[in-house]
Amino acid sequence: MRSKTHRIYNYIDMLILLELTAFLMIYFDVRYLLIDTVVTGGDTASWHGVADHLMKVLIPSGRLTGWDMGNFAGYPNFNFYFLPPFLLAVVPSTLFGIPLTIALKWAIMSGIFLLPPAAYWSLRNMEYRFPVPIMGAAGTMLLMFNESYTMFGANTLSTFAGEFSYMFAFALFIYFIGSFYRGYKSESRVLVNGILLGLIGLSHLFVFIPALFLLVYAFFDAGRVRYLLAVGLNAFAIMAFWILPLVVLRHPY
Repeated sequence: MRSKTHRIYNYIDMLILLELTAFLMIYFDVRYLLIDTVVTGGDTASWHGVADHLMKVLIPSGRLTGWDMGNFAGYPNFNFYFLPPFLLAVVPSTLFGIPLTIALKWAIMSGIFLLPPAAYWSLRNMEYRFPVPIMGAAGTMLLMFNESYTMFGANTLSTFAGEFSYMFAFALFIYFIGSFYRGYKSESRVLVNGILLGLIGLSHLFVFIPALFLLVYAFFDAGRVRYLLAVGLNAFAIMAFWILPLVVLRHPY
């Protein structure tokens, strides 16, 4: 009887998650995401040039960072900004021939669509029972549709103004909270949590900072230094190709 009830709760959860996704798709009218036009608004239009340089110049040259003379009077692309969200657009465009304009729109929207399920599975990892996880997923809508600011990240207005890397990193961070909690309590998920932390760091520094504070919290809560070091070293290994040159070649000012 208990197992049957649990299955029913899971069906309800999945149905509501699908409804939340359907609402976002209808509200933002996904038909516009299939039109071959350059997305605009805030900094967003300039991201197309950055993604185009990554796809047509850097990757064919075997690099992920490099100088772009089409940005300002020359700019070191991806030396100071964040790579994974742009790869979400460039990789499918390169492999499947999807126009970059369309692929970039989907990359921009990725964090928005990921946030509700990320919150749901995060709360499930923290062993909250029904209906808390699905309430958390629905509650993310309150944050995303908060219109009190337009540039600080984690809401739709900021995302459409150009902060889509922040939104993507924030969705990963929300999932990381639950995954890391489950991992350090049971001393498991070292590799998964290390990869997640590394991807967050590569996707946006401002989201990476509170993610690091979770490790500080875990140290004072349980003192599992070996586990925390393992997660941190895995994260550093993921980020090393980007962060080491940034540190070594930093300007003295």
